[in-house]
Formats: sequence, structure tokens, C-alpha cells
Amino acid sequence: MSEENVETVRAVYAEWKLGKMTAGLNLFDPEIIFESFMPDAHEKILVKGSQEIEQFMREFLAQWRDFRILGEEFKEADGGKVFVGGRQGATGRRGRLPVM
Repeated sequence: MSEENVETVRAVYAEWKLGKMTAGLNLFDPEIIFESFMPDAHEKILVKGSQEIEQFMREFLAQWRDFRILGEEFKEADGGKVFVGGRQGATGRRGRLPVM
């Protein structure tokens, strides 16, 4: 099952690389918790549930042109989990500066 999970996650990241940021939404638990640190805002973000995450991502993505999430390393992990090492990249809407 783990190799199947790796391939499923790899397929989602392939879509994200193309800028299709809604790919894989059907795989998220409805009670998902998303936690991140936004360095530019100096704050920790904690968003709960798929609807709140969708709203947060709409606001976040509005700041960028061509936002991409690039998966570069995919490994099986315990309990059917998948580790992904990668990076994000985009160009700012206002300043048009690329960020990778």
C-alpha cells in the first residue's frame, strides 16, 4: 500500500508543478489541520477544516502569479505516510520578483 500512496502523492505533486493547485483536494481529511509559519507576517498560521483551508489558500495564492509546489524526493514512511522533500516557487503579483 505504501508504494501506491507514494504514486498517488507523486501524481498530485505533478499537477501542483503545473499550477493546478486544486489537485488532490479529494484526498484531504475533512477535518484536516494546516499549520505553517509565514515569515513575512511573523506569525504562525493554523487553519482547520477543508473549507477554511480553501479560503486561506485563495487569499494566499492571490498574491502570486504562477505559484508552484515542486516535489523532488518521495519516500515511503511508517503507517502508509509519504515523505516529500521539495520546494515552492512563484512570482509576486505586485513586484514581479521570482521567489524559489
